[in-house]
Amino acid sequence: MEKEAIGIIDTGSNTVLGVIFRWDSEKDCYRCFSLADGLTVHAGLIRYVDHGVMSAEGLRVLGDALDQIDAFFGEHGVCPEDVRCFATASLRGVSNFADAAAIAAKRGYRMELLSGEEEAACDFEGMLQEMDWLEQAGASFPEQGVALDMGGGSGLF
Repeated sequence: MEKEAIGIIDTGSNTVLGVIFRWDSEKDCYRCFSLADGLTVHAGLIRYVDHGVMSAEGLRVLGDALDQIDAFFGEHGVCPEDVRCFATASLRGVSNFADAAAIAAKRGYRMELLSGEEEAACDFEGMLQEMDWLEQAGASFPEQGVALDMGGGSGLF
């Protein structure tokens, strides 16, 4: 039985990223196979946070970004019920996260707030997948190393 594509929305400090993952039967997991399977909206949400509150303008920008990603998913046959939506540093620590979650809900998405530890675990899994792709292309990596997420606002909250 072939599994359907799923979408992931990563609501970060500077970008809102929508990515389509498809089932990889060889690896028995969902994977993103191409850069064309993603849409990055440069929203700069962290600019709209002041004293722990995202402004009405920031919430509007979030809604616009989600609309663009929703259209992208629609063009590729990914339905809202097959999408997981999460937020990281842009909304971590804001007192009006419920307002942002309501904006996502209007588009059919349940927005989850990731802790710093959960965000780091996602970064690690993404890094492993990227390394796998690069190794298949002939790159090699040392036995040990360090990976850094130099996101736009993770250290602010």
